[in-house]
Amino acid sequence: MTKATRARAAVALIAAGGVALFVSLFLTWSATGLNGHVLVAFGALDRLPKRTGWETYSLADVLMAVLAAMLVLAAIVRNRAVRVVVAILALGGLAFAIHALVDPPTLARVNRVRPGFVLLFGSAAGAGEIVAIAGIGVALTGLVVALLIDQSGARPRRVAEG
Repeated sequence: MTKATRARAAVALIAAGGVALFVSLFLTWSATGLNGHVLVAFGALDRLPKRTGWETYSLADVLMAVLAAMLVLAAIVRNRAVRVVVAILALGGLAFAIHALVDPPTLARVNRVRPGFVLLFGSAAGAGEIVAIAGIGVALTGLVVALLIDQSGARPRRVAEG
């Protein structure tokens, strides 16, 4: 595989990861109880709510969208310094997405209150976290490949003495 082919593949991975991260914000990032499935309780059919990344987080969703844009920018600009900064920020975004997957935000609430009983549901992770983790992982792979290509081209050549 030539250096140019590896560079094109790295750019494609970075851009695809940024797009996947942005798309993940429109997917379910958390669901109340039973992963958002239908629950039948005392003859009542209740639909448990789901929330996208935009609905679940107030600031983190904007930061993840900015990270997604920066990933696409890093693919376009092809600047080593930009890619290093974006890779560091992507590690932070990856840590956040993993945390959201392992410990989803608390959305526990009373679903229905009727005389004699209360249904209380906790939270579960949704598909958004998984897509975000995959997207950032793909982008980081592309960034590492691109940085390695940049590093191999930046090495000074030794001149044979003689």
